[in-house]
Amino acid sequence: MVILGTGGNFSPNVNNNYLLGTSSYKWDTIYRTNEVSCALPTSNSAIDTFKKIKQPAVTKGDYGKRHYFQIEDFPAEMKFKNDKGEDDIELTRTLGVTVNVVRELIEKVEKLESKIK
Repeated sequence: MVILGTGGNFSPNVNNNYLLGTSSYKWDTIYRTNEVSCALPTSNSAIDTFKKIKQPAVTKGDYGKRHYFQIEDFPAEMKFKNDKGEDDIELTRTLGVTVNVVRELIEKVEKLESKIK
């Protein structure tokens, strides 16, 4: 059951139990102000995780012929099983790993800059 509350709140009555759309039937456009998530999970070395991602290939996809990253080219740390049991890219994990990559790269750049000075 989904509860439509006052003030436009639309929420499930049980945590982690409902889908909004499916892997086959997606929403076309979503306008939002805020998107809240859980804490961002990451790995010890996000750079090593990022190195596992293969280069995008030029293919014809949802947005025409462009460079696309393929789901199978992403490491397990960035995937989850969708409603069909197929691998999909999990955005919260991927964002967590991305934030950690940036932090690691900043640290490396700062070390190099201190050596130059």
